[in-house]
Amino acid sequence: MLKLIVNIIKWLTTIAPILSILTFYSFAIFTWYKLGYLPRYNNPDPKLLPSNFYYNVFDFLLRCWFYLSILWIFSTIFFYLKNMALSKSQVYIYVSGIIIIVLVLVNDPNSLFEWYID
Repeated sequence: MLKLIVNIIKWLTTIAPILSILTFYSFAIFTWYKLGYLPRYNNPDPKLLPSNFYYNVFDFLLRCWFYLSILWIFSTIFFYLKNMALSKSQVYIYVSGIIIIVLVLVNDPNSLFEWYID
């Protein structure tokens, strides 16, 4: 039972970075669709948009991402100490999600993160 719970936590934390990026860009595309133009710095404030669903989901995932990363590391250590096989696909998915987040933050296409953080 504990193994099943740890495995579920491991998969949820594995896809958290990719979910965060997908949720953010769906929020930006939704805002673009509603406004008719791509959002820019301080135009409009993301918190003041008519629909807060995407904003709230992304904000929740962004806040939880740090804690999920710590959980991912602890569950990896748990698997290692219990001599359980680690899934390479989970490691590849997690690392690719982190790489995508870093690349997007470094490049910040169309200054969307700058708009969101403002």
